Amino acid sequence: MKIPKTLGGQIDFLYKLREKRLAIEREANSLKANEKVLHSTILLLLREQRAEKASGKLGTVTRSVKTIGKVTDWDAFYTYISKNKAFELLHRRVNNTAFNDRYDAGERVAGVEPETVVDLSLHKAGA
Repeated sequence: MKIPKTLGGQIDFLYKLREKRLAIEREANSLKANEKVLHSTILLLLREQRAEKASGKLGTVTRSVKTIGKVTDWDAFYTYISKNKAFELLHRRVNNTAFNDRYDAGERVAGVEPETVVDLSLHKAGA
């Protein structure tokens, strides 16, 4: 990848790269949607045929079953976590909107410090 020397050239190059990536992502999302339809159709056919596994010439599918947690009562869930010190049940990340709302209001959240992150906002010229 050859990066242009001028700032304007670099911005235009970044814009072209992003547009190319977004086009590829749109195509990938379309393919993923088609995969999802086939996935559901194949699961239905396996169930109808009472099969756990099936093969074509190129691929094999195996039906798998797993258990996941689905929260039905957040208050009870948080009480359980607090009572049992089971914080590993939660993802370790801060909700930045909630943090910034508190921070902007002058409230400090224990154990969390603000960090300034510098980024770019890229838009089509003239837009």
